[in-house]
Amino acid sequence: MKIDLQQAIGTAEELLAGMRALDGTETDDQARGRAAREQRADLVLQLQVLAHQADVVRVALVGAHLGLRNRDPGRTDDTAPGPEAAR
Repeated sequence: MKIDLQQAIGTAEELLAGMRALDGTETDDQARGRAAREQRADLVLQLQVLAHQADVVRVALVGAHLGLRNRDPGRTDDTAPGPEAAR
């Protein structure tokens, strides 16, 4: 089995670039008005996108992990299908 994580790597690189871009960003919580609301809304959206990208990477890694784990011929735990499942 060949592990292909290229898509997850690309997403992780985008995630890292996005986090670096936002790192150190300051907001004026006392600011009022349309511009301040738009700035905060934009930051919230950017953080949601980053969280989604992190989830995409996590799911890809867990999928690869489970794919390897379920193919292990010496697996003996109760969660793997046993020989009786083949009947």
